[in-house]
Amino acid sequence: MNKEHAGQEQRNQEIDPDTVHTNRSVFAQRVLLAVGIGTFIIILLLVFWKTIDVLLLIFASALMAIFLRGLSNLIRKYTHLSIGLSLIIVLFSLIGIFGIVTWFIVPKVTEQIDQLAQTLPQSIQQLRDQLMQYTWVKTLLTKVPSINEIMSGKMNVLSKIGSFFSATFGLVANFLIIIIVGLFLSINPQSYIKGIVKLVPIKKRKRAQEVLNNVEETLFWWLVGKIISMAIIAIFTGLGLNLLGIPVAMALGFIAGIFTFIPNIGPILSAIPAVLLALMQSPMKAFYIVLLYFAIQGIESYLITPYIERRATSIPIALVIIAQVLMGVLLGFLGLVFATPLVAAIIVLVKMLYLEDTLGDTVKPD
Repeated sequence: MNKEHAGQEQRNQEIDPDTVHTNRSVFAQRVLLAVGIGTFIIILLLVFWKTIDVLLLIFASALMAIFLRGLSNLIRKYTHLSIGLSLIIVLFSLIGIFGIVTWFIVPKVTEQIDQLAQTLPQSIQQLRDQLMQYTWVKTLLTKVPSINEIMSGKMNVLSKIGSFFSATFGLVANFLIIIIVGLFLSINPQSYIKGIVKLVPIKKRKRAQEVLNNVEETLFWWLVGKIISMAIIAIFTGLGLNLLGIPVAMALGFIAGIFTFIPNIGPILSAIPAVLLALMQSPMKAFYIVLLYFAIQGIESYLITPYIERRATSIPIALVIIAQVLMGVLLGFLGLVFATPLVAAIIVLVKMLYLEDTLGDTVKPD
């Protein structure tokens, strides 16, 4: 009887209305909490998506500030000048270099780019006419728009590439914003860094400072390596094309240097105009152009980049390509441009915050 009585009391407790009401209240609170968190995440993602162009501008400005500040720190290290005076020296030096390049090189490059804009459509059309002699190629090319259709705006690829800038204030305005914001960030970066660090719990602030410093150093040396690579490739490409008798060699070298900022994809894009112009002379000349670009890119990839990456985080090529594809599809041309530095920063954050701090793993330098 005692066991039956105890079992009856237990069943009564199981169906106690107060207990049921409490369980329902807890369940309702959990559902509301989950819905609230989900709604907040969705709103946050929407805000992020709507402001992604502004965030890219901020990131570009931060890269500018990191570059200026890094150069001033190097001058300060070897001259023992104040950081303000070192920054002034960097600014005037860059202005002087920009003025010299603008005065002596830009007019010739601009003239050759105009010639390239007139010559390139002719070479594309000539290549198309030659390929139309083959039946299977003719079948494929009938589905591809002609160069006249492309240039007339029916397939305005350039407008898609520049959609990022046209969606905000235009190319010039964005460029000025990057320079101005980057300059102000470089003048007094500690105030902004301290503001970020204060968002972290007190016990973690020292580590947060170390992480930010590591990210800054990584991006600075990545930028230095990339600028050196751009200059070397521009010079050697221009000289090589000139020796091979390709017209507008200086403009093509300039294009090759600029596109070097985009790893993997950029060199391929920069080689296309030179190969098309060479095909107007002979297929063998185009073959020599391909060999030239491969040789120059090989020197850059296996000699210059590894030396610079001793001071920065090495980035796996496959990871860079995946990031370029994703950001290119989602954000357009500017996503493609900034994919690599973003990946470099993320790698540092993952190594220091997740592998080292969370998992306790000791990450050896690459």
